Amino acid sequence: MQDSGDVTELFLTQSSSDIATGDRQTNTESKEQRSPSSTENPTTPGELSNDPEASPRRSSAEHTSTQSLFPIHEYDPSELQDVGWILPTEEEVEIVRMDNTHYPREVMNTLAKVFQEVYLRPAWEAFNPSDMTGPPLFLSTRDRIYLQENFNEAETPSHILCFSDVTLRSPEIMEKVCPTVESKDRFPHKPSSFFLFLECQHPETVATTTEHLYWATVKISPEQPHLWVFAREEDQKSFLSNAKANLDIINSEWATLCSYWGYEQRSYSLDKVKFIDDPITAIKCSSGLANIMYYFSDISQAMSGQSPDFPTLPTRKVLDSLYELLLFVCGYCKVNGGRVKKRGGERLPEIRVVKRTRTSA
Repeated sequence: MQDSGDVTELFLTQSSSDIATGDRQTNTESKEQRSPSSTENPTTPGELSNDPEASPRRSSAEHTSTQSLFPIHEYDPSELQDVGWILPTEEEVEIVRMDNTHYPREVMNTLAKVFQEVYLRPAWEAFNPSDMTGPPLFLSTRDRIYLQENFNEAETPSHILCFSDVTLRSPEIMEKVCPTVESKDRFPHKPSSFFLFLECQHPETVATTTEHLYWATVKISPEQPHLWVFAREEDQKSFLSNAKANLDIINSEWATLCSYWGYEQRSYSLDKVKFIDDPITAIKCSSGLANIMYYFSDISQAMSGQSPDFPTLPTRKVLDSLYELLLFVCGYCKVNGGRVKKRGGERLPEIRVVKRTRTSA
């Protein structure tokens, strides 16, 4: 999973107006998966499933042995600039270290993008073309807008994708998703799931201010009937109270994915919503931090077999680690007691980086 740049803020992070407006010009513009097990065990709409086989409940994982809680050992942040990724501003990066502050979309999208490149890209690069189902996939807000606005009956989906900014921004993954422009079919390789960051508004509010917004992570697994949603315990009621607006956005994004991948068209209703049962939902922190911890835990546990046990860690320690990571990938450094400025290429000492050879898009 969004920046992304910009998971639909599936991984979806947007309002219905965001879909229409396009690229980010200000902080008000749109930005950018734990694999639930396949099941159809019904529960009350939006209810946590108690069946361990039905709900993507994550058991406590042992701590990673690296110094950073969000290790990105083989990632070169210059890749973001190489593909024209829209990075958070210095002011937006500073917000990450604050308690209970709404994270801007570019922060969410950039972190999701980096984690995908570190943890999901190797799985896509090792993907066997004979397999039909690949690893999870994160699409940024800009990616989703591009796919939605450029779909047409005159071109094949593979032709649209191969010559798109979507492929330019994630060439190694997208070349696996659709390896040839000659394909007359929909994309031959289907992700096991799609991640979205959805920026939601508490229903009782009138003005759209950051204080009234919260993040939710939507994970669509096409082969499953349910819609999996991660949200803090305190946000789940708001999500259900404003379910129609939230589901309208999700169903619009899902329709676009169906157009390209050839999935059977369907609309998710409230009775298909399942909240992901994860201890992170109970952590007292901002919704942005909670959703980033969940997303990172999901993909790192699935791909590497380990992830930090975030519920046992001091929130300040997690905030500081995430802040240092974001400074690093955005190319900023701290000076004069915490002020941030663009740095000239030095790297944070606690994160080892290995230069990767990029393939041409």
